Amino acid sequence: MSSPPLAGDSAAAMTSQPWPEFFDIRSLSLPVSLSDATTRLNSNLNHYRVNYINVFLIILFLTLALRPLSLLLVFAAALGWYFLYFASRTSPLEILGFVVDDRIVVSVLSVITIVAFVFAHAWMNLLVSFVISAVVVGLHGVLRVPIGDQDPYSGLLDAESGGYSEF
Repeated sequence: MSSPPLAGDSAAAMTSQPWPEFFDIRSLSLPVSLSDATTRLNSNLNHYRVNYINVFLIILFLTLALRPLSLLLVFAAALGWYFLYFASRTSPLEILGFVVDDRIVVSVLSVITIVAFVFAHAWMNLLVSFVISAVVVGLHGVLRVPIGDQDPYSGLLDAESGGYSEF
């Protein structure tokens, strides 16, 4: 037996952000520096984590669409992940009266997922999905201005002239 997970430690605490907010084109702009790009990427990866997972799963589904057996096995593993880990659980997972720690759930689901990919011979599909997802997520994360960060210069630019303000 283990102690129940804390609210911040569980995947159940993660929620998807609204898709219209995620796809808001008005919030896209080029970063002004490498530092700005990495700050945006880190902030957006944290804020849109579940949305990015969903984007990866959609891309994975599209790469597996032509392989029905692979799709079926991966879909079964994905259902396990959803119901045992990502679904909104209000209490820890309990099996036969024992509370199961989230780390054990992740470990078992990871092994099941690896076995599903081995039997489905879908490693190339998985690799292609990871590469495409990394590009899509990276572009979105770098180009999207983070929520609540509409002025990345924090008042350093003078609003009237567009130049630097004096302190």
